[in-house]
Amino acid sequence: MIVCIKTKFSEKEMKKLGNPKPYHMFLGRLMTYLAFAVVQSLIIGVGDLLIMDIQCYNVFLFLFACVFIGIVFTIIIYTFQFSFGDIGKAIIVITMILQIGATGGLYPIECVPEFFQNLYPYLPFTYAINAIRECVSGFYGADFWKYILCLVVYIPIMLLIGLVIRLPFAKLINHFEESKERSDIIL
Repeated sequence: MIVCIKTKFSEKEMKKLGNPKPYHMFLGRLMTYLAFAVVQSLIIGVGDLLIMDIQCYNVFLFLFACVFIGIVFTIIIYTFQFSFGDIGKAIIVITMILQIGATGGLYPIECVPEFFQNLYPYLPFTYAINAIRECVSGFYGADFWKYILCLVVYIPIMLLIGLVIRLPFAKLINHFEESKERSDIIL
């Protein structure tokens, strides 16, 4: 979605909207992203169930987890892109690469290097993978809800970054984006 839907508003759009406040722009465009995320997550979850024919212990919670995980990751990705532009895209890519190795998605966490084991508890993929595993394999106590709650923690952190922390960096990021545009080298 980051490639297909703009995160920034043009001057023309801002005038048309009556010069909205920065938080209006952040939250308004976020709603568009979240609508797409819900649809995309449902398509993936239903596709897993019907096309890939996965065995699933609890279909309803599996679909709930898919949608919720989609929402959380969309907020994370959108926040970095909106707040930091192309630098945010780089942060997203680096984070995704780290998460693949450090969350037990490829190998059990005990089998990966210590560096990844130390990152494990701080990455949202950890809790997303474990929540999906609970839905597919069966539940162990209230672990599913613990994983969902751990994912909830990332939402206010990202909103804080997107609504408050990015403001002191806005001029620097805009300068970087304008320099990039003038260079005619980078897309």
